[in-house]
Amino acid sequence: DQAEIDSLKQFIDPARRDSTQIGHLTELADLYYRSLPDTASFYYHRALDIALEIEDSLAEAECLRAIGTVKQIKGEYDSALVYFAEALSMLEAIGDKDKIATCYNNIGYVYKLRGNFAEAIEYFYWALEIAEESGQKRQMARTYNNIGSVHLSQGDIERSSDVFEKALALYTEIGYTYGIAISNV
Repeated sequence: DQAEIDSLKQFIDPARRDSTQIGHLTELADLYYRSLPDTASFYYHRALDIALEIEDSLAEAECLRAIGTVKQIKGEYDSALVYFAEALSMLEAIGDKDKIATCYNNIGYVYKLRGNFAEAIEYFYWALEIAEESGQKRQMARTYNNIGSVHLSQGDIERSSDVFEKALALYTEIGYTYGIAISNV
């Protein structure tokens, strides 16, 4: 939404080097990442520079993961995996389980896009294990959706349907309407 973009741009101050500025830059990048991935990448990189400067490891890891997502959208899968792997390493050191699961999902999705279904499933199940341990139902549902999409890509309709139903049930339970809409049942 252009009004939201314009509003966020008012808060961008090149001289400001703090976590609030990182937040503004990443929010702005998030608004661009599907429609204008190069613009999103520009803002994620600006946020990453600040995160490095102020030594905010979590923000750095999140910026790396976001840049990996942009690379994935652009079809630059090798580069995406490098960014995801770097983010994952940092997140494991920090111990942020939910973001580790997200990173596993990101990596698995790249492998799915490449047609490496066995590798994709492995990463998705690692993400699912973490999500289940921490009770992150939205993460669990997202992961079930990813697993179902692999089974569907392999032509296993029955298995994919079973997994998609698990995703839909979780999305319904938590009232996440976007997740309900994208569940592939």
